[in-house]
Amino acid sequence: MNNPVYFTRAKQEETLWIEKKKEDKQTISGVEARDFYQSLLQERDRERPRDGEAAASRRAKRRTEPNRRRREARRLEASTVQPVCTERDGHKLLQCAQEGNIRALKDLLRRGCDVNFRDDFFWTGVMCASQAGQTEAVRLLLEHGAAWVGVVDKQGRDARDLALQAGHQDVVRELEQFNVPETTNTSITNNADRLDDLVCRCPNIVHF
Repeated sequence: MNNPVYFTRAKQEETLWIEKKKEDKQTISGVEARDFYQSLLQERDRERPRDGEAAASRRAKRRTEPNRRRREARRLEASTVQPVCTERDGHKLLQCAQEGNIRALKDLLRRGCDVNFRDDFFWTGVMCASQAGQTEAVRLLLEHGAAWVGVVDKQGRDARDLALQAGHQDVVRELEQFNVPETTNTSITNNADRLDDLVCRCPNIVHF
């Protein structure tokens, strides 16, 4: 048989002690809560400058972004601009003219390579193309302003001489076609007029 359990009523002193403990506990909880919220506010205050710095950084980035894009555009533009023709490119032009490499010739000329570049033997692209019988290359170089009349190598030969020696009559015709002055017909007409004028002023001339 279980022993009965008896409850003893708390005394007044014990009741006061328990209530005091509750008050102390509530007071401590309030202080902790206050400290907790104060710490949150302090952390928030510390974070505000960082947010401001981040905003300033974003504004600075927005300001520098157009400048960066312009610099990038200038860099790309500079990279697409081809450099001035070098001596190596000049020798390459002579080689391409001799081989009849039209595509490479156009690229070199587009890059500003001197169409009248001469090597150590005074050979030009027109000379190389003429001696090799590359009619299309000769035409391309002439269209880009290549000179051949009066331009000779160390042996005194011009592009026409080289084409004749190699038996390339089509190249000779191409060169002569570009050498025909536009005033030829006018000169012939003027000479005929001067001849008629001389005949009129000299009636004693016997015409056969």
